[in-house]
Amino acid sequence: MKEIDIDYEKRRKDLQELMALPLEIKIQKTIAKILEFYQKTNGNCYLSCSGGSDSICLYHIIEQIKDISPNFDIPVVFDDTGLEEPSVRARALSIPNIKVVRPQMSFYQVLTQKGYPLISKETAECIKNARRYFDGRERERDVLRTSTNHSIENYLELENIPQRVQKILGILKQRSSPNRSMFNKEKYKC
Repeated sequence: MKEIDIDYEKRRKDLQELMALPLEIKIQKTIAKILEFYQKTNGNCYLSCSGGSDSICLYHIIEQIKDISPNFDIPVVFDDTGLEEPSVRARALSIPNIKVVRPQMSFYQVLTQKGYPLISKETAECIKNARRYFDGRERERDVLRTSTNHSIENYLELENIPQRVQKILGILKQRSSPNRSMFNKEKYKC
């Protein structure tokens, strides 16, 4: 995979400048981005609304666009997984004409058939860094993708793996332990 060079300092500075803008200009910029995306996709897009503050705010901005452009139509979709906070779910369902979709598998089925999902962006970042380290090294990459915690431990003992990668794999092992999970499997039985 080709690595993209990102200037994080410039991105941080740009974000600070955007955050300092008056609200009305932020709304105008958001409307311009929505219209640009709408045109780019020939209107083949939708708003995924969780019921949280960000998606509700975006919904209201889209409604402003509809008021001035009657042909503008972006459907609003709510993915009802059954895990949403009740008040947030109620807020999403209060939106007129919202389309509700449900996953094919319940969360309990995902847990029992596929295992626990990775919980955080931090964990995903650890995996990305570990894969980057192993990129181009076929044997190591295969071990990382297919191994259990036990074989990772054996592998770490046999190979000269840098300490930072051992730390990443140790964090993943801790997080994948069923005893340390944030979820209670019994709670989600359907």
